[in-house]
Amino acid sequence: MTFLSLHPRSNQKQPPSIREEHTLFQLTIDQIISQYVDLQHHERNNENLLACIYKNTRNSAFFHPSFRLVSLAKLSNHLLQLVETFNKEQLFTITQNVPIYIKELNRYLFIQLEMGEWKDNNSFVIKKVLWSNMDKELIVNLISIYVHHAYIQTPKEIELIDINGKEGYRYSLRHYSSAVRSIEAVLNSSSADSLYGTFYSLTKEKQQ
Repeated sequence: MTFLSLHPRSNQKQPPSIREEHTLFQLTIDQIISQYVDLQHHERNNENLLACIYKNTRNSAFFHPSFRLVSLAKLSNHLLQLVETFNKEQLFTITQNVPIYIKELNRYLFIQLEMGEWKDNNSFVIKKVLWSNMDKELIVNLISIYVHHAYIQTPKEIELIDINGKEGYRYSLRHYSSAVRSIEAVLNSSSADSLYGTFYSLTKEKQQ
């Protein structure tokens, strides 16, 4: 007797690594947040957020194995709760996402940023939503270096939002020279020429 299989052998693949899982969800969050913030103020509602989630999660990678489907449900739920905490009228899209040469490090720095929030006419906060636990001090230092070169006006604070822990961590913008020294120490301690993350890179070659 022959049975039909829902998962043909020809489609079977090695299970993804934890790093690959985190990359999939982080990149998806970045796309969803970018599209949501790019909406007009009056369009930033749950219906349009769900539309953004739907649009960016049609990838079959989300539906196998089953634990990833559970994670997708959590992602949707957490994003819906998260945006309720935003001042939707003060959000703005960050569009300057290009590699920038950092002379002191002799490397190109790229960071994918999507969202800022105005606090008043003279100050704003950069917000970055994180799927998994990351080295927040490293990210804050990299962002502090990046915005020093990328923007005419720099933020007063950086907020890293742990979407799974449902917590936001506020950091003051690091002094430029202090941030550079911290990154130099990371490079020296790891004997690495480059630093790579899901949404950032620090390399001798210009990349994006």
